Amino acid sequence: MRKRNLGCAVTILVAMMQFDIAAGQQAQPAKPVQLTIFDRLYKLIWPLGRFEGDLARTVAKATERSTATGIPELFIVDTVSGRVVLEWPKSSGATQATFCPENRLIFYKRGPDVFSQGVELDGIMPKPAGTPQLIEKLQADRLYVCTGNGENLDLWVTSGDEVQVARVNPRTMSWEYGAVEITDPSMDRWQMAELLQRMRTLRPDGTRIFARDNKLLRAKGDQEEPQRVLESPLRFYGVPAWIPDSELVLVHACRSEWK
Repeated sequence: MRKRNLGCAVTILVAMMQFDIAAGQQAQPAKPVQLTIFDRLYKLIWPLGRFEGDLARTVAKATERSTATGIPELFIVDTVSGRVVLEWPKSSGATQATFCPENRLIFYKRGPDVFSQGVELDGIMPKPAGTPQLIEKLQADRLYVCTGNGENLDLWVTSGDEVQVARVNPRTMSWEYGAVEITDPSMDRWQMAELLQRMRTLRPDGTRIFARDNKLLRAKGDQEEPQRVLESPLRFYGVPAWIPDSELVLVHACRSEWK
């Protein structure tokens, strides 16, 4: 009888230990997901989105950047209907444009000078808000991209021989050079600026937009055959930028040969 009771006690004790172990395992917090440098940079461009697909591979492939001669202008293109839906007013001579959706601003260059302009996004179609404004004393050899959270924005530019982050107050347009918040030993500022600019062309659903041979093309991911967005005498070039939550893109084009 004693042996039977001892056996029952051991069985109960083992069961209790197994329950405690299982409960302890369940109580442990889940390990946080380790984001790659590509994921961290992508969140600067698309804060609420996560890219569907192989981000590193797609970014590496998104190197297209057409050039064109003539007078550059800015256009809004509907990539589904294949129409130019807006010729951006007073954009003649504008180059290297970037769109800041959180602040509803676009920035572009004329010569070394950097300009900003408000954008209305309340309706279906983006519209200019106000007139272009010169950013005083900010000059750039190249304007890459804008990142920000609504209260502050960072313009990634080259000034001299290095990439700088110009931290701009969107209300006053005052600015100062600031530190890069994301650092990684495998990547310098030049590489980060290039990647961020390309990521503006990569929508979270995997659709990318780019210019090649002065044609505007779109493709899903890095394997789908690119499709031409529209037939047009416009010669598209540079790095287009998606307007979030839409099928619209902001893109440069020249039309000096138009009749």
